[in-house]
Amino acid sequence: MAISEKIISAQRRIIDRLIQWEELVGALYKRYAIRFPEQGPAWRQLAREEQTHAGALGAIRKMLDAGHHLDGIGEFESELIEQEVGEVRRALKRADHTELRLDEAVSTARQIESSIIESKFYDVVTCTAPEFERITARLRSDTVRHLEKLRAINT
Repeated sequence: MAISEKIISAQRRIIDRLIQWEELVGALYKRYAIRFPEQGPAWRQLAREEQTHAGALGAIRKMLDAGHHLDGIGEFESELIEQEVGEVRRALKRADHTELRLDEAVSTARQIESSIIESKFYDVVTCTAPEFERITARLRSDTVRHLEKLRAINT
């Protein structure tokens, strides 16, 4: 396998894990919607947007498949992504506990939205595909809105 093929393969794996990350975050927000029905509409909206983010990452993966490459993605090592995925999985388990309070759920969600994946990935990674910037600008904007929405949920 040529070096460029290895790089593209590694980039695909990272994008695939990030897709999984967004899907897990969406699943967590759906659980919070059930757990906290009074704030359910806000949590469900956040969950839908996380699914949209997973789809946007799928579009980025297609850019790789079309021969474009990502620069800066090496900053996001597999260990970091795995650690973040593990945190969301643990939060999913905690979401089913009856003693979970709304402020704890919001705090967890804010940590997720402020994580290096959500807050830095789209600032560091670039791509040769012209539509990449449009996609990442939307994702950055959504992350800011999510943090604002979480502040509103907790008040």
